[in-house]
Amino acid sequence: VVLVLDEPTRGVDIVARAEIAARVREAAGEGAAVLWTTSHLEELLEVADDVLVVRDHAVVASAARAALDLDALVARLAEGAA
Repeated sequence: VVLVLDEPTRGVDIVARAEIAARVREAAGEGAAVLWTTSHLEELLEVADDVLVVRDHAVVASAARAALDLDALVARLAEGAA
């Protein structure tokens, strides 16, 4: 099973965000692969195991979540920017 989630918490309240994240973590724990795209950086740091920065259809940076904080994530986003 592969879940592709594009901004899954956009427009939902904080309780619903937590529920969505919990259900996705449960699915991942049962073996599902999850691709979660978001523009909300703090959310990304809460849900991701690994982070890939994609620009113009190519991965321009990657890191394990454990190696990132908000400042490091912003720096990764800036990598390869024109």
